Amino acid sequence: LTTPTLPTTTTQITSPRPGARVGQKVAVAGVMPALHPDQYVFLCIQSQAFGRLIYPQGLVMPNGTGHWTVESIYATPGYQYDTFLVTTTNPASAAILRDPQSRKYGMRSLPPGTAPLGPVIVVTRE
Repeated sequence: LTTPTLPTTTTQITSPRPGARVGQKVAVAGVMPALHPDQYVFLCIQSQAFGRLIYPQGLVMPNGTGHWTVESIYATPGYQYDTFLVTTTNPASAAILRDPQSRKYGMRSLPPGTAPLGPVIVVTRE
């Protein structure tokens, strides 16, 4: 019996560590089980200040062992950022998350049919 969602206990961000101080460009890495064929997973960051906009950083593409890396940009020094994964099976929502405008200007909320996946880590931009 398979469930449509991944178990959150096996999906995690492994780097950077929670509470880490990060530079502007960071390779965020993690591990997750294999994706379903119609499933999209994106790495997002959300500033804990300045409008709390959500900035999708990129599509997560796990390799054969479930490891993945996404280059992320933490723009503002001194700010704390929630760093988390989201999942959707909605192609229109995936297109919004993939849109360079969303990455550059941020989104007020997640697109329809998109849900957080796994734990949120908080890092501080140096």
